[in-house]
Amino acid sequence: MQNQNQNQNLLGQSISEENKENIKIENNEFQNNVIEKEKETENKEENLNKMDENQIILVKQILQKIQNNINQIFQIIEGIQPDQKGKDLIIQKSLKKLRQNIYGKEQKIIEGVFDGQNMISSNGKKYIVPTNYASKSKLIEGDILKLTIANDGSFIYKQTDLVQRERLKGILIKDKGTNQWEVLAGGNIYKVLATGVTYFKGDMNDEAIILVSKGNRSQWAAIENIIKIQN
Repeated sequence: MQNQNQNQNLLGQSISEENKENIKIENNEFQNNVIEKEKETENKEENLNKMDENQIILVKQILQKIQNNINQIFQIIEGIQPDQKGKDLIIQKSLKKLRQNIYGKEQKIIEGVFDGQNMISSNGKKYIVPTNYASKSKLIEGDILKLTIANDGSFIYKQTDLVQRERLKGILIKDKGTNQWEVLAGGNIYKVLATGVTYFKGDMNDEAIILVSKGNRSQWAAIENIIKIQN
């Protein structure tokens, strides 16, 4: 019985020693794994740092090349001496740009009514109509015009709607106080543009054929023709 107990104690001690050894081995393996993981992490961080440094160096090299190219371009530009024709072209381009800034990129179009001398827009603003154009086009009061203000600032007029006209025959006279040419026709006096009189070489008491607004009493008339009086 005593031998049996001794054998059991020895067996228990052997098992205990074996467990301790196994635990020790497992601990060592765990520690080794931890150390390997730490080394692996350190290696990754080191590789990342090296990669970042290499990228930074590469970017710096590229930027330096770009800077060198820009400097060379500026040197070339500074060495160019434009001739007078080139300078004139530059000035013309600048003036064109300036005009566009003043008048706008798009042409401005305004409509209005002819009053015998000027075009009156819908907001009451007056625009001078060239007398040569008015006389040649035989404009009369009430005609509707379209004014196009071009990019270069020039005015271009166009008739868009004409009032009904009536043809009258009268006598060409001149107001002594204002020196204004007029036509006495049908018991009324109508003002006429001097350019029309000059074009037809009119003179006092010549017979004048005029156009007036039909059915409306107007102050101005357009000269259609002048018949010279026989001396």
